[in-house]
Amino acid sequence: MSRFARIGALTAAAALATAPLTLAPVAARAQAAADAVPAPAPALPLKHAPQPTTAAITAADLMTRLYIFADDSMMGREAGTLGNVKGTDYIASEVRRFGLKPAGENGTYFQTLPFKTRSIDPTSAIALGGTGAPARLVAGTDWAAASNKSVSLHDMPVVYGGTLGDSASMIAADQTAGKLVVFRFGNPRAASVLRRGFGALYPKAAAVAIFGEVLDQNRVVSRFARPQQFVDDPSKSTGQPDGPTTLIVTATAAGQMFTAPLEGLAPGTPGRPATLDLKLSIVPVPFPARNVVAILPGRDPALAGEYVAIGGHNDHIGMTARAVDHDSIRIFNHLVRPEGAEDQGKEATPEQQARVNAMLADYRKAHPGSMRADSISNGADDDGSGSVSVLEVAEKFASLKGDARPRRSILFVWHVGEEKGLLGSEYYTD
Repeated sequence: MSRFARIGALTAAAALATAPLTLAPVAARAQAAADAVPAPAPALPLKHAPQPTTAAITAADLMTRLYIFADDSMMGREAGTLGNVKGTDYIASEVRRFGLKPAGENGTYFQTLPFKTRSIDPTSAIALGGTGAPARLVAGTDWAAASNKSVSLHDMPVVYGGTLGDSASMIAADQTAGKLVVFRFGNPRAASVLRRGFGALYPKAAAVAIFGEVLDQNRVVSRFARPQQFVDDPSKSTGQPDGPTTLIVTATAAGQMFTAPLEGLAPGTPGRPATLDLKLSIVPVPFPARNVVAILPGRDPALAGEYVAIGGHNDHIGMTARAVDHDSIRIFNHLVRPEGAEDQGKEATPEQQARVNAMLADYRKAHPGSMRADSISNGADDDGSGSVSVLEVAEKFASLKGDARPRRSILFVWHVGEEKGLLGSEYYTD
């Protein structure tokens, strides 16, 4: 998988940081009180005792399975963690009980990915020289890297490359040899440029840095400064150079690279020479990251070699670094991000934030002592619902006998690493 695939959607949602509570005007508070999100109706219990499942596809079976698969004990099922191992163990135990044929490695139901974690050593830095006081840009604060290898690049000439996606402003490849090329990220077409990578566009550039207001708003530098998981698959290596190292920098850091203000910079404007010392640490994940694969052989020998694939992904996003107020997020999403994934990254306007604060204050007043601090992203819908639905379908098909059994084979796959960039499905398909 290209190392640029992870930055093809740089404007994705950043983690929600609960804003401090402030007083809203009386009228706004009155409106907020009218709009306040009511406490959830207790239609479903917090816990549910599992019941034996049946061959039929039923709501009761799905409820039993989902309460198991999305339980707190699964710890959010993040790929490469104990919680995901528990989740995939559960799936494998069920398909074994159904009598499905294992289609993983070495006679098992599991296909283990060579999953590893890449992190930036905190001593990594960018040093700026030339005109002006020497400056040191701090890894994780001023910049991060979308790179798969450590590099040390000394005294690179810096040049402003224009706006990504705007071919009329982007400088020619022959102007970038051995240089750090700094691009503004602001054009809607920029994501396609990032997905293709800079190896083809600027193969002789030493490195590329990207900055932009939308990246700062979505705290992209801090996101890429976190440890990144990837599939270390030697078979995907082309044997060709990876192209220039890609950096994501804050607008403030980008501004320090030039002696003139960023606004109004002409493409090709030279900046201050830069030295990049990027140290990466790469280690295997602590627990196996596994696809679960099972087959129901078809009954017709002439068609059994054809497969109908049914699948879902078994992972979710795990746990947050700190517990957050469940109800503050529920109110924020209700008001600011009502379209869910379609509103990813959408931030509150000052007016919306005032309403969120007022609604939260009214909710807490009406429900004293009800605050629910939570650090587990249970993933009941994403993709607990899909995973247990596939289990229900598998149990139903496995129960069929004689001519009711399908003529073609059915391939059941529960992929891992979907939340990391469709890694498990890509690995299985390859």
